[in-house]
Amino acid sequence: MSVQKHEKVQLTVYEADVVKLILEFLEKRDLAISMLALERETGQVNGPFNEDILFFRQLILEGHVS
Repeated sequence: MSVQKHEKVQLTVYEADVVKLILEFLEKRDLAISMLALERETGQVNGPFNEDILFFRQLILEGHVS
């Protein structure tokens, strides 16, 4: 008969890391509108884009540019 030991482990997860993980998930699932909404609400962007590219990307995702 074996005795099981249960040890407590403390894990620190930063909010910014959780948001980035969710943004990556949404991108991989092609959920662009949900990703854009999360980016707007959190102020975090999934990718190294400058302001001009972000603005143009937003116009495309909202359907203003065809």
